[in-house]
Amino acid sequence: WNQIGSDIDGEAAGDGSGYDIALNNNGNRVAIGAYQNDGNTGNLNDNRGHTRVFEYNFCVETELIGFASLGGPLNNNTGMYKTDDGGQSWCKVYDIQFSDIYMASESIIYAFDGGASGSEKSEHGLFKSIDSGSSWNKIYSAYYQHDYSFPTENIGYCIDYTKGMVKTIDGGISWNVVNEKYFYNSYFPSESVGYGIGENSKLHKTTDGGITWNEINSKNFSSLTFVSEDIGY
Repeated sequence: WNQIGSDIDGEAAGDGSGYDIALNNNGNRVAIGAYQNDGNTGNLNDNRGHTRVFEYNFCVETELIGFASLGGPLNNNTGMYKTDDGGQSWCKVYDIQFSDIYMASESIIYAFDGGASGSEKSEHGLFKSIDSGSSWNKIYSAYYQHDYSFPTENIGYCIDYTKGMVKTIDGGISWNVVNEKYFYNSYFPSESVGYGIGENSKLHKTTDGGITWNEINSKNFSSLTFVSEDIGY
């Protein structure tokens, strides 16, 4: 047996909590009987007993948390899904399918809707959730942006087809140009360090938040992602 969730204690010593229990088939709901519970009468010899029901939420945040956008216009399961076991199981947390998802933290998530899902709810723009994907608000109308990176909850970078590299410091509400150079693909693992694939398909790096860039590898790249300032794929 492996424990899931925190300990479930009785209301008071001597209640006999756990003397009888019942578990549902899914294993996420348990009824716990305490046959000597005194209720709220104040009489310690009341012993009327009670039963409490607890439900375990398998979509809690852990180090294995992740989000995915699944489905399509002909799929009834279209929406935002969440995993807390490294991708082995997923549960639906929102009805809209987003084009791309960007996690700033376990609770702060950004998503881009490029209108590709075919849903009548789709609209171009950047959306933000502050409750682990349960609810979303559109914060920016983005038609020409792609490749978002959010190294912190409020600081982010992206590529704008018409402007170049742009940055937000207010959680995506406003964006300002930091460099007019265009990149096909980019990623910022931290606020100051970023990587980009330039028009010549060569890998470039910035250490000052996108203001200046230097070519660091002459191989031809098509895409990239980084898990730290030095480790990337």
